[in-house]
Amino acid sequence: MPEYRCYFRDSDLRIRGTQVLDCEDDAAAAVKLEILLAERQDCATAEVWAGRRLIHRAPAHERA
Repeated sequence: MPEYRCYFRDSDLRIRGTQVLDCEDDAAAAVKLEILLAERQDCATAEVWAGRRLIHRAPAHERA
């Protein structure tokens, strides 16, 4: 199973956290990133990478 790394960034694009994911494929990694980002209140955006390859970048959704 491929290993992916997520980077969670604040509004100044500083890394606020990382997480390693084991997902079946790129699509599953992108979905997992969106779920994890929704749970983080301190992040404005997040990215998931497979080595040097950017898989997905997501902005945080507006919170009520």
